[in-house]
Amino acid sequence: MLETNLSKYDALACGCGIGQNEYGIALVDWALQQNIPTVFDADALNIIAKQNWLPRLKPNTIITPHVKEFERLCNIQNSTSLQRLELQMQMAKDYNSIIVLKGAHASIALPNGNIYFNSTGNPILATGGSGDALTGMIAANLAQGYTPANAAMATVFIHGMAADELAKEKEYILSGEVADRVPYVIKSISLS
Repeated sequence: MLETNLSKYDALACGCGIGQNEYGIALVDWALQQNIPTVFDADALNIIAKQNWLPRLKPNTIITPHVKEFERLCNIQNSTSLQRLELQMQMAKDYNSIIVLKGAHASIALPNGNIYFNSTGNPILATGGSGDALTGMIAANLAQGYTPANAAMATVFIHGMAADELAKEKEYILSGEVADRVPYVIKSISLS
C-alpha cells in the first residue's frame, strides 16, 4: 500500500486500527507525505504525538482526537476544558489544520481561529469504534468535494444527530448502528 499511486483518490483516512508498531509508523509517515485531503485519527494521532510530527501536517489536514489523544499531542496531562479549548484554537492556527476535539459536545477549530461547538451527540457515542465511523464519514465527505472545514463540521453534526436518534430507542449501541442511521438522518435533513 505504501507504494500506491493516490492520484485516482480524492481523500485519505489514516489511523483506525493500524497499530503503533513499525508498520503503523511507516504508514503515518507515508500519509503525511501525500498531497490529498486527509483525516488522521486513533493510532495515527498517537504516532504523530510520539514522533513530534505535528509540524508535518499539510494545510487543512483534519485531526480527530479525543481528550487523551489531544493531551498526548500537546504533551500535557489532566488539562481543563478551558486549557484544551485554548490549545485547540492555537494549534489549529499554528498547524493550519482543522481539529475536531471529540467529547460530550465536539468542538471544531479552524485555521482562521474560529471554533464551532456541535449541538448534537450524546454519551452513547463513547462506544468503541464510534470515532472510527466519524473518521470514515469525514473522509467520505472529503472525497465528495466538501472543503475540509465543511466536511468536518457537517460530519460531526450528522454523526451526532444519528446518535441522538438512536438514543431515543436504546441506551447502548454498536458503532455500526450510528453509521447505519446516517442515510436516514441525511434524508430527514434534506426533506426539512
